[in-house]
Amino acid sequence: GHLLPEGSAAPELKGERYGGGALALSDLRGKVVMLDFWATTCGPCVSEMPHLLSLAREYEEKGLTFVAADQDEPDTAKVDVGLFVTDRVPGLGKHVVFPEDASVAAYKVQLLPTLYFIDKQGKVIQSVVGLQSESALRHGIEAALAR
Repeated sequence: GHLLPEGSAAPELKGERYGGGALALSDLRGKVVMLDFWATTCGPCVSEMPHLLSLAREYEEKGLTFVAADQDEPDTAKVDVGLFVTDRVPGLGKHVVFPEDASVAAYKVQLLPTLYFIDKQGKVIQSVVGLQSESALRHGIEAALAR
């Protein structure tokens, strides 16, 4: 499938945060956003998540925001994510959002994980599908922050 092209405006993404509250991507203007569509049932997503979280922590003070857009079945998503956060990746919870279907469709997500880097102006810089190495992720973050 074709993802959103580089340089295009990142669509609005809205959803409920894990732990309560709401998130809108438009509120994150001025920050580089690493937006990961993932699910607890997706093996590559699960193996990549600790790297995403550690990089998010490392680059947070440089202006990176990590949004983990969960794609688990809506009926069980909160329980599934809760168990995953507690057992596997403590600290992930504050980054998780349950996005509205329209937001997911706007990002043309077909396979998981699908990762977008969005620049400070809200433009798509890069989109990748599938498991990324930590060095590839770091390169994407640094390229985004350098703009």
